[in-house]
Amino acid sequence: MPPRKALLQLARDRLENFYARKDQLEDPKVTDGVTFRLSKEDKSCGGDLVPLTFMEFEVENARPVDVFNVLMAAENQTQWDTAPSEMRLLGNWTKYQARGVVGFFEAKPLSTREIYEWQVASANFTSEEFWVVYSTLENDPLRSAEALRAGSTEMQNCLCAYRITATAKGVHVLNTQQINEHPWPLSARTVANAGWQTSAGFGSHLRSQGQKQALKGWASNETVAPEWMLKDEDDCKLQLPDLSLRDTLLEKAATRLTGAPGDWDNPKRVEKLADGQAMSIWQQSAPCGSSQAPLFRAEFEVKGAGPQEVFHAIAAKLQEARWNPSLRKLNLTGFHRGVRGIHEEFATTKILGLELTPRELFEWQAASHNASLERYLVAVESDEDPQVPSFDQSVVARQCLAAYEVVPGTADGKLATRVRMAQHLNPNAGLVSHFEFLWEKTAIAMLGTWASEVSEEARDLVAERHCGKDSCAMPGFDFELLELLAPPPLQRNESLTMADVLARAPKTLRGRRLGQGATAWQREFARLSLPHALNTTDLATTAHEAMDLFQLLQHNATEEERRPFARRASDAMDLQSQGEALASLQWRVLEAITLEDCNASLPDINGNTGNHAPPLVLLIGIAVAVLALLAGLTSCCCIKFFRMRRNRQARQAASLLLSAASSCAHSERHPAASEASTAASNFRGGIQ
Repeated sequence: MPPRKALLQLARDRLENFYARKDQLEDPKVTDGVTFRLSKEDKSCGGDLVPLTFMEFEVENARPVDVFNVLMAAENQTQWDTAPSEMRLLGNWTKYQARGVVGFFEAKPLSTREIYEWQVASANFTSEEFWVVYSTLENDPLRSAEALRAGSTEMQNCLCAYRITATAKGVHVLNTQQINEHPWPLSARTVANAGWQTSAGFGSHLRSQGQKQALKGWASNETVAPEWMLKDEDDCKLQLPDLSLRDTLLEKAATRLTGAPGDWDNPKRVEKLADGQAMSIWQQSAPCGSSQAPLFRAEFEVKGAGPQEVFHAIAAKLQEARWNPSLRKLNLTGFHRGVRGIHEEFATTKILGLELTPRELFEWQAASHNASLERYLVAVESDEDPQVPSFDQSVVARQCLAAYEVVPGTADGKLATRVRMAQHLNPNAGLVSHFEFLWEKTAIAMLGTWASEVSEEARDLVAERHCGKDSCAMPGFDFELLELLAPPPLQRNESLTMADVLARAPKTLRGRRLGQGATAWQREFARLSLPHALNTTDLATTAHEAMDLFQLLQHNATEEERRPFARRASDAMDLQSQGEALASLQWRVLEAITLEDCNASLPDINGNTGNHAPPLVLLIGIAVAVLALLAGLTSCCCIKFFRMRRNRQARQAASLLLSAASSCAHSERHPAASEASTAASNFRGGIQ
């Protein structure tokens, strides 16, 4: 679609350059203070040639911003303008700083005209110069948003622009229109000339409504236009999702895991895990919520499992319930600003023989992956303002920060993973939390148990992946982790599938470098929600489709992005790795499409090529000729009918004569024959 910058530039050229050359315009017509002009030449719009119309008028006792607000509120136009029967907003296209508008115009006895327009704007509150531009150019997204009504005819207004400036007495408005109403057999110029007073009447209505708006006493910089429509910094850039919370959490986790100099020296104690590995633990006290709480750091290795399996064991909340007996309840509450909401309830261990009430946590979870370093980072922090109800009979604890770093280990060249973690939890344990030695012993025991269970779960995942088959099922796999690792674009279609994208691509295509023009399949791929497309129980089909999709993109892939596609995915973790690579490629495609759209040339609406409806004189001549032809045909038909009637009468008389002659030898015996002969003679004589 045309970006804001291109439409504003087109509008300025039309009103500041073309209109300035009055030799290109017909003589003005004036009514009620509105000056109306037509261009001498017709220009292209909607496949036909149409004239450009211009209107110019003053609005006294109003400010430019008042008239601007009237024009921007397109949905209210029917309240003051009788031309449209309905005007509605179709939606916001913030990426292009444009809104969509659909309008309906009665044209009885002809069909209703329907129009799909973009609306863009510019406002300079210092110079008091405002622009409002409408256009039907490249309006396929609008037509897709709402289908054409049955029986309606779509019309175009290739450029409708208003330049609104301040004068000593009020406001000066200069407007241009380039309308193709498809009035065939009449020409657009004939219609414009015949209805110029109606068009000028719009200026009078706008003047009146602008004056009413001025009486509301709005501030000089107050508008009905949303702020994103008026920004001028960079009005054609790729719109990114809001990942601010994700970025903040991951930055906190990285800082906590790095620590200050000496934080990772001389552990306070070393615990032996169930698999024999040593877990080093560091401890200090730090504020968490309204009180001090122990901050634990720990480090251990998981033998027999790689970073991806260990990351899943830690982050995959959907699977944790099967290996963590302390987890009693779990709700995943959706994604927000790049993080996932988690609501969970844990059973607590006994302290001095007392079993505490279960603790519940409302948390945000974030994750990232550096594929070149095989480094995963996970961060979990309490939600300050949870929007979901609490579990019954539980106490809310506070997780100030739980951070986990997962990297390849150094276990004598064998498969191993190193885990470095930080845990800062305020369990809200009341009096018990004041006995630091009691809580410290319990917390350390819980950390050791958790580390042993995570290690065992990671090794179980390795076993699941090596099932000895071409395709290994991983029931309950947490496909949502892909959205944590690779947040998808804003403009995505969750119902779109990889098969839909592949269906748009030529079967012979095995790669197309970006910059050669975005094709239909690339634009579909840009809207694909990869976390949804890869979340499937049909692993074999999905794996084939993912590989086919990569084949279309391979020439734009880096070596790092190629690595997961060295072979077809055999399990859900392989698909996740491929999903991360496809997500990286998807952003590159989106950037290329955005750049192409920003630099795309608009259809030529300044040219003079297109279909031209016949002029009114020619139509009158054709109508006269048709009437003359009809009259001639009618006369011929009458003469022919008269002759046919006389010939029929002659044949009837001859038939009677022959019948009488053949039935009687002498006429005196059959007087009827003599009479018939006499009648026939008389008839023939009459037609000689």
